[in-house]
Amino acid sequence: MHKVNRGIKPKSLNDNATKWTRELLVQVPLNKTFTDIPSKYVNKYKQEDVKQVLTQMYEGLCCYCESPIGVQTYEQIEHLKPKSIFPRFCFEWNNLHLSCQICNISYKKANWDNDNPILDPTVDNIEDFIEIDLESGEIIPISNNERANTTIEHTGLNRVNLVKRRNSIIIIMKKLLKIAVNANEIEEFKEILETMSVDMGYKLLFSSFIKKI
Repeated sequence: MHKVNRGIKPKSLNDNATKWTRELLVQVPLNKTFTDIPSKYVNKYKQEDVKQVLTQMYEGLCCYCESPIGVQTYEQIEHLKPKSIFPRFCFEWNNLHLSCQICNISYKKANWDNDNPILDPTVDNIEDFIEIDLESGEIIPISNNERANTTIEHTGLNRVNLVKRRNSIIIIMKKLLKIAVNANEIEEFKEILETMSVDMGYKLLFSSFIKKI
């Protein structure tokens, strides 16, 4: 995860969110569970302009694992506060993020901890809460912060394949660093890493490595 700036509220939400919310909340007591509510009342946040702004915000990366979206997984509009628990925030712009399918469906789901809520990349300074172990590739909570622990657990930030991917990037960067040191081109190498983070994702990993150099 990394800090991002929230984009301007899309026109579709600006024009319709209040109405859509009112219609959805009418349906909640009429249905046994949230999943029983007809999709036409729930899925109106899936607007093209919403996807476009979120994609620009996150530069095409998952808001949680920072993996590039579109190569091996489709993007999903994620509700930080689960819509099934907080239906009043279903169309709330500040609650919408861009996520990969694995983080959203396999891990995040409807998980929510009121006492120690998951980190919000548009609000929280992520590097105050988590860091990356540049030896193992694992995400570590700073000072065992409980919100960091919640975030790691609820989004699967240390799932096996993800850690392997980060670790493989670390190995490559260390090899390139040796070459840069021998060539006395450290500053140029930092610029290369910054460019790589745009194409490869995993911005927290790249920024952490650059700081360690």
